[in-house]
Amino acid sequence: DNKLLILGGGEDNKREFFIFDIVSKKLTKLFETKETLMKCKFLDKNRVLFGLLSDEIIIYNLKSKKNELKKQVGNYVFSTFVKNGDKVAIGDESGVLKIFDLKTHKITKISGFNKDKTISIGFKKNLVLNGSSDMRIAVYNLRGGVRFSMKSNFLPYGADLSEKGDKLAFQIDEKNSIAVYNLNKKLLKTLKGHKMPLNGLKFIGEN
Repeated sequence: DNKLLILGGGEDNKREFFIFDIVSKKLTKLFETKETLMKCKFLDKNRVLFGLLSDEIIIYNLKSKKNELKKQVGNYVFSTFVKNGDKVAIGDESGVLKIFDLKTHKITKISGFNKDKTISIGFKKNLVLNGSSDMRIAVYNLRGGVRFSMKSNFLPYGADLSEKGDKLAFQIDEKNSIAVYNLNKKLLKTLKGHKMPLNGLKFIGEN
């Protein structure tokens, strides 16, 4: 809808929330709050999902200017989230992913291989990738089980699944190389050339 969400830090440790209209170039400040909002994403043109440092999520209605939902998802420190259809994968310092269903508001926990803070998530189809600060990469099936697991040689700040969910990419070493694997742990490519460590990575399509 040509709208951009902007979540920024203001004075006195407050969070400020804006919407920028890309067409009219109009910037509108919606509110400021002392709640530690860390990440935001449109759910639809009227609703926004927020992740809070306190491991809570908020669904905020832009029309009513009220919270539709505020829910505790874990007992650690929030890290990041990724939306996929009607589900959201939420990571925190525990290394355990929480899958939040936007329709039922139920939470399912997914764990096994990752033992420390989640720093990257990929979420495609029924597969969710968890990259954690113990340099572990795992791909879990929402129906149960680990489809892929591997130790990296560097913190996987950048990691993602391809659109079909049959490939994954992540920073593999301190030279900023990116390894591309299939789910059978076959190395497909090693991409070189980045001069700085990644702090994000996203597949565009399949290749």
